[in-house]
Amino acid sequence: MAKRHKISREEKFESMLEKNAENVVEEMAALAQKVGIKPSKGAPNDDWGFRVFGLLGPIFSSVFGALFVIISSWLIRLVGFQLGNAFVLDVASMLSSNVHWFFALFVFFGYSDYFSKRFRKKYWIIAPFVSGTCLLFVLWLGIWVLNTTNLYSNSIFLANLSNFIYANMVNIMLVFIVLDYVLIVLEKIILIEGLNGSKKKI
Repeated sequence: MAKRHKISREEKFESMLEKNAENVVEEMAALAQKVGIKPSKGAPNDDWGFRVFGLLGPIFSSVFGALFVIISSWLIRLVGFQLGNAFVLDVASMLSSNVHWFFALFVFFGYSDYFSKRFRKKYWIIAPFVSGTCLLFVLWLGIWVLNTTNLYSNSIFLANLSNFIYANMVNIMLVFIVLDYVLIVLEKIILIEGLNGSKKKI
């Protein structure tokens, strides 16, 4: 009896939490409508921002992301001046001079996230391209770090590594995309075989 009573109390507590969360979401959505933001109807996702801002959500988040990059570059520049460190100042200059690229990247990944939620079953078709773009951005940052570091160390190894990555960026991205597709296809084959095997047992 005590065990049943305990389970019942836990179930009541969980249902109360779910109800309170739903009430908070409804109140926030109502508040958003009052200020002129209309939630997108029929969005198959429970994320509040996804439902409220809809297609414009990635734009809003990208603007805030770009502002964060600008503020970060200012703060890093102040630290660089205080320390008298040229490398830190170079980082601040790189951020401030490439805000437009960061904004474009935020928009790209914002909409890729939006479509991954909007079209869950079909998103796998473009998912490797999104991952490949992310890898390309990481390689770009890596090249910048290597080149900037090499200005102070004057290392032949770093120079050769940077030149190699720069010359093969696209090839590395394409290989990564192909491997990603291969893994996705293998995963789907294994999943289909598993489903067929379970049906045969039934």
